[in-house]
Amino acid sequence: MDQNSEQPKIVRFARFLFVWICVGIPLGLLTLTVGPMRWLANYAHETSMPTEKEAFYGKLIILGFVVVSFLVAFLICRVILRCGKKKSQKGGMGVLLLLLVGSLGVFVFRPDLLIAKQPDRQIIVENGTSLQKAEFVLGSYPDYDQIKILKSEGYTAIITLLHPLVVPAEPKMLSDERENAQVAGIDLIEMPMLPWVSGNEKTIMKIRALAKTAKGKYYVHCYLGKDRINAFRSIIADENASYKAARDLEARDLSTKNYFENGPVFKLGNRVYITPYPSDEEFLTYLFNGDVKTIVCILNPAVASEKSLVEKEKKYAKLYGVRFVNLPIRSNSLTDIRILKDSVSKLEKPLVIHGINSNTPTVNAIKEQLKEGS
Repeated sequence: MDQNSEQPKIVRFARFLFVWICVGIPLGLLTLTVGPMRWLANYAHETSMPTEKEAFYGKLIILGFVVVSFLVAFLICRVILRCGKKKSQKGGMGVLLLLLVGSLGVFVFRPDLLIAKQPDRQIIVENGTSLQKAEFVLGSYPDYDQIKILKSEGYTAIITLLHPLVVPAEPKMLSDERENAQVAGIDLIEMPMLPWVSGNEKTIMKIRALAKTAKGKYYVHCYLGKDRINAFRSIIADENASYKAARDLEARDLSTKNYFENGPVFKLGNRVYITPYPSDEEFLTYLFNGDVKTIVCILNPAVASEKSLVEKEKKYAKLYGVRFVNLPIRSNSLTDIRILKDSVSKLEKPLVIHGINSNTPTVNAIKEQLKEGS
């Protein structure tokens, strides 16, 4: 009788789980770096694919990865267990363990390999109307060769938005960038920004000060060259109106977003949107990315449970340079809704209206009133 078949189920399950982890992590890294997810990212970039559509295909790829890695792990388990010699079985498990350790080493010590470089998405934000000319080129994380090129092209400094608390990747990337910049002989200005709305107050103040005093040419980057550099661009332009983008900076667009974490997103036309209360990540990604011009919050600060949310949002809207309007709506109050409708017609767009949820009777009444006036 096969000795392996006599082992308890929990032992066989633990062995399979170990093999699946050892296989899944390397396959996952390949999927992200040189496989389907990288291909999807490149294709989405070339064709300007909507974010929602890209996310849908990404989920299909992840589902496929789970199925394939499961099947591969199952087959490897069968091959290992058919080896009669325990020494051969242990050797096979050892090879898998080395594969796992090597993959984790790549993730921790070479996270730059996970970045899809997008040099043609760099945007120039230039202050050309003042005597003190400054230019910001926005992009993704530069490796050593790119830093040398920046130095040869006469850049004044590199501004990094990487944050040492975004583990495991960014502490290592930041350390490498410091060393690379020193070797290349170019200044590195650290303005650590978390990839969500809170905790960035000190950095925002530094960016605003830079907008007033900068002189020269700067390369600004975060990890992937998306959300945080959009916030940087928005803050620079809000502080100093003479800064203009040479072309529109790609930002995640609410027009392609159907759901937030707390509920659906509704498009009412004329660049007006209704959303639930955004998460910290959604604030930074969709509302403070330089695209949205006005936020209308219908929460009531006189209600204890809503007061802190209103104050928090007001604070961050001011920091990130987005107009914030608080128009409390009492439950199903037609008078309040008509005041809101009149105000929305006069406010700058794109405009986001939100309460706590986006599917309440009051919000549905707002949607009907705004649609009638569109």
